[in-house]
Amino acid sequence: MKKFFLLLAAAALLCVAGCATTSNQSSSPARPDTHPDTGIIGKIPASSPLSKVKMDMSMKQVYDLIGSPTDTHTYPTGKCFNPFYFGNDSIRIEARYKGQGRVVFCDGGFSEAQVLRVEYDPSETGYGR
Repeated sequence: MKKFFLLLAAAALLCVAGCATTSNQSSSPARPDTHPDTGIIGKIPASSPLSKVKMDMSMKQVYDLIGSPTDTHTYPTGKCFNPFYFGNDSIRIEARYKGQGRVVFCDGGFSEAQVLRVEYDPSETGYGR
């Protein structure tokens, strides 16, 4: 019985030690023109229609403001496969604008999709990859 508790204590200690590891990676963004706190990727010029898009705008607001996209792409996130997850962000909708970039929407679940990220990319073809 003593060996069992000793083995259990050793396993718990290993688990705690494994969870306490830290990484030496810096938290700086991959690109200098990326703003992770605002959801804007790339330096958007003021003349671009994408500069008018703000975080948490609805999909209808964005389409009314800058027009319909060239193409859209919808894909599930990992939260979609959790049977007990009823929040938002289980599906994302990527609106592609030719020569401008992409606006990524987070599906609101029970509410309308909202802007999650704006990616400025003048080389965007506007169609699927």
